[in-house]
Amino acid sequence: QDDGGSPIRHYLVRYRALSSEWKPEIRLPSGSDHVMLKSLDWNAEYEVYVVAENQQGKSKAAHFVFRTSAQPTAIPVTLLLLC
Repeated sequence: QDDGGSPIRHYLVRYRALSSEWKPEIRLPSGSDHVMLKSLDWNAEYEVYVVAENQQGKSKAAHFVFRTSAQPTAIPVTLLLLC
């Protein structure tokens, strides 16, 4: 997509568990190279959309789908040592 040579102003990130409502949109500065998605459920499938925005408008959304890990059934050894 032609960006007209305009620099990216910010990124917009939306995510949700496939069985839930969308979480509030996250707005990231243009120099961002990662985002932390919080309060995710164990063993749940999520979809994420990322859009860049500049003076010309919004880019086509990048779409990702992933599944979180299953909840651990044992306490990790590192936590046992700290107790």
